[in-house]
Amino acid sequence: MNLSIETNSEKSTESQAYKRQTRIIPPVEFNKIQASELLQNELGVSRLVAELLICRGYETPQAAKHYLAPSLKELLPDPSNLKNSTKAAELILQHIKAGSQITVYTDFDVDGITAGAQLAPTLNALARSFETNTVITFYTPNRFSEGYGLSLDAVERIAKSGTNLLITLDCGISSHAELARAKTLGLASIVVDHHQFSTPPPADVIINPLQTGCAFGDYGLCASALTWFLILELKRQASESQKNLPDPKELLDLAALGTICDMVPLTNVNRLLAQRGLEALTSTKRTGLIALKKVSGFAEKSLRSSHVLFGLGPRINASGRVDDARLMFELLTTVSERKALELSEYADRCNRERKQLEDSVKELCFEEISKHPELCENRGFALYNENFHQGVSGIVAQRIVEQFGMPAAVMAPSEELDREGNKIIKGSVRGIPGFHVAEALSSLKTVLDKHGGHTQAGGFSLTQKMLPDFQAQFKLLCRNAVTDEMLIRKKHADVVAVFKDITFDLIKELSQLEPFGIGNPEPLFMTTDVEVVMVQTIGKGHLKLQLRQQGVTIPAVAWKMHGHSELFKGNFISIAYNPEIEDYKGFSSVRLNIREIWK
Repeated sequence: MNLSIETNSEKSTESQAYKRQTRIIPPVEFNKIQASELLQNELGVSRLVAELLICRGYETPQAAKHYLAPSLKELLPDPSNLKNSTKAAELILQHIKAGSQITVYTDFDVDGITAGAQLAPTLNALARSFETNTVITFYTPNRFSEGYGLSLDAVERIAKSGTNLLITLDCGISSHAELARAKTLGLASIVVDHHQFSTPPPADVIINPLQTGCAFGDYGLCASALTWFLILELKRQASESQKNLPDPKELLDLAALGTICDMVPLTNVNRLLAQRGLEALTSTKRTGLIALKKVSGFAEKSLRSSHVLFGLGPRINASGRVDDARLMFELLTTVSERKALELSEYADRCNRERKQLEDSVKELCFEEISKHPELCENRGFALYNENFHQGVSGIVAQRIVEQFGMPAAVMAPSEELDREGNKIIKGSVRGIPGFHVAEALSSLKTVLDKHGGHTQAGGFSLTQKMLPDFQAQFKLLCRNAVTDEMLIRKKHADVVAVFKDITFDLIKELSQLEPFGIGNPEPLFMTTDVEVVMVQTIGKGHLKLQLRQQGVTIPAVAWKMHGHSELFKGNFISIAYNPEIEDYKGFSSVRLNIREIWK
């Protein structure tokens, strides 16, 4: 089928004045019956799952098997092929054998914190195994007083503390002046980062897959995953005599946390790390994660990517958004059950505070857009308010993108001051497919103090006096770069199904395709000629439905679709949905999670 169906999605009351166009793209007409039958016979999967595998590019039994059950032994790339990992491991071992002081410096989000929680204990274990007096210290900047990445003040403090080797994780690739200063102060430096850059900084060793000639360039690894591969190389070089080093497999729980929460594509190596890491998270012996799972309500559950993305990750992130991220490093490395419980409860409180701040800032943003609908004509938003909170600017920018389908920059005053005593403004940008955030910020560098990021997200800082220039230039950039086609939200249906196909067994079988995320989305089903049997309002703006097709009735839920013009009893509609199993009061039933509805 070359057909595409377009609908003006009814949005929630937050933005009824703006209706975003959605295009449902049906799957191409399936014509690989022979390949489907081969997968069914060889792997024992159903017809629909076989079709899903083939449509996602896994046409042979071997490729499909590697996708459904990825093996570290068979699929893990050689860590020495990660450019400069060998040099970095050699430099680290040189300093450990010499009894140097090493500082592990990380970003304050989940990716950075989990990278540090892997590397710092590994370095301590190496120091013990070599019986040297090496000192390992950990440093994460305060978001509000220091900002993102390395700062000159931090470099000065680290040098004065006696550090000989500085290792930055999930930051540093844009810190030219700071690393130059570190060099003049006698510090050796290693940068482990995955963000985009134009000119490499003056570090002794750089690990970044975006470097020319790196064999890991197509994997899209985050900093936590890069750190895990560096540890593999460290273990290889440390020789067999070092018997007490931790097994890198025991760090997969942390690598998976960073991978899933940093929203990298869950394909290839990332999918391998995420799937095996979720298994490790489910059975983790890490005291802090056991406590965090309990506080999050996941203690007895087999963890899925959604539990990490919407449960564990936000609680770890919240500490750095409203207070101090260093406490989360303590949570992930402590062996004290009492300390782990205290810090987990603290993370939970921070997350509740973060939600309140997010709702407040989001409400202010949507109110501004509602009062000035002409802002949508810019095809991008650059919003600033003295009452915005710096810690939630990125989350709110993402909410604006989800609502309007346009790039969004959200800015807030920080605690930092410029030379004239004015507050420095910090901002976050979130983009849409086709709009490259890091390149956009780079093109506006003349009005920015600092900037960095990757394809879909980035951060920046600027002085108060440059705010009007940035807002004007960002809006102009969006107006010129964002096309009509980019404004249309596109959803690709994986398979056309009838209701009799949607069974418990099918939904359980679909779990083999997890973990879901960017690059490996949850399968989207499409069904036509569906009768609306019952419509009931639940919660705030949500609907509970009974739908019937070809004599089979299935309950469904339509989030934020109250008032949808097609949802009334007796109407016949087409739907795009994710089938799921709902567990309620000890009973399980099949349910459809409605994504789109059209006539």
